[in-house]
Amino acid sequence: MENPTGFEKATGLILETPIGRVLFSHYPIVAEGKFFFPQIKVLNEIFHKTGCVLNIHGHTHSVDIKDFRCLNVSVEKTDFKPIRISDVLKIS
Repeated sequence: MENPTGFEKATGLILETPIGRVLFSHYPIVAEGKFFFPQIKVLNEIFHKTGCVLNIHGHTHSVDIKDFRCLNVSVEKTDFKPIRISDVLKIS
């Protein structure tokens, strides 16, 4: 089915935190190698337009994005265990 809006679909949640605005998303906001998807471009634009300071994401499994604004919390990085947001913000 054709997308009539011409925009890629991307979902995320922006949360005000003690360190500033954080964008939580499945995809990271930057592309590296095989991890480029059109949604990343949309998320990157949202990140900048809303003044976010950190992107907490998954999708890349055990591969970290080499960008200080991105924190990979894929299950492969968390030993397949849930983690608390407050703990994530301490290590970012």
